[in-house]
Amino acid sequence: SYCTSCGAGQHSAAGATSCKDCAAGQHQPADAPDKAACKACAGLAEYQDATGQASCKACEAGSYRGSATSCLECPPGYKCADGRVQQKCGAGRYADASGAQDCKACDAGQYQDTAGKAACVACAAGTKGDGADQALASYCTSCGAGQHSAAGATSCTECAAGQYQPADAPDKAACKACAGATAYQNATGQASCKACEAG
Repeated sequence: SYCTSCGAGQHSAAGATSCKDCAAGQHQPADAPDKAACKACAGLAEYQDATGQASCKACEAGSYRGSATSCLECPPGYKCADGRVQQKCGAGRYADASGAQDCKACDAGQYQDTAGKAACVACAAGTKGDGADQALASYCTSCGAGQHSAAGATSCTECAAGQYQPADAPDKAACKACAGATAYQNATGQASCKACEAG
């Protein structure tokens, strides 16, 4: 026969004298019965960045389909498990690097109350957080009387002898020193100082 079929990755219009390569974002299988037009790479994870191709490529895990011609690396704060779509990390979770296939749980002493974040928030100094994967700031609870903590603490520490911490102190990042000529504290973890007795 005078008319021959176009090859894989090609197409032609009626009456054409030659075949043309499929554009990027398209493909043409070798065994396609109709090669008048190339087929689009339209699947959820399909793309093709080269011309004249017989098939589409699949986006890999850690990336997602940006268009028919590209896959994009998953941005921080998102996971791309199957190469199809990017999904925000939920509250209590994060992804700190590009190309994440899954989100990580916030460590104890941290929380994240907003979806799609690249990091967790440390519990403030004077508070503690003793469980992982937390989504609410209220998870961080205030240290008690006679205690203090640094930011991101999972437990509170007792004040040393010579120091104190009132239960209602607004800032429990550090204990207060027993000051004055007659104030002292010989025990740890106390809410107040003692007064030296006369004599």
